[in-house]
Amino acid sequence: MVKERFELVLDPTDLWTIWDNETDQPVVFANQLLAGLSKSEAEAAYQILVEIVRKRELEKSKKHQQDKKKRSPDAA
Repeated sequence: MVKERFELVLDPTDLWTIWDNETDQPVVFANQLLAGLSKSEAEAAYQILVEIVRKRELEKSKKHQQDKKKRSPDAA
């Protein structure tokens, strides 16, 4: 089972933190610690983070495919 990169964690004060499972720390985004958030703030920030990571992975995959094509000999 693959663990998601980010997760929402409810803290003891009933506020939310976005946790980064890759760094094992709360997320810092745009110099802001994503902790002490309302549920709606946390959910919105979470969706943005997931989309950023998805786009980066897609770009990385495309670049890898382009590099692979450049290295392979022409079939002609």
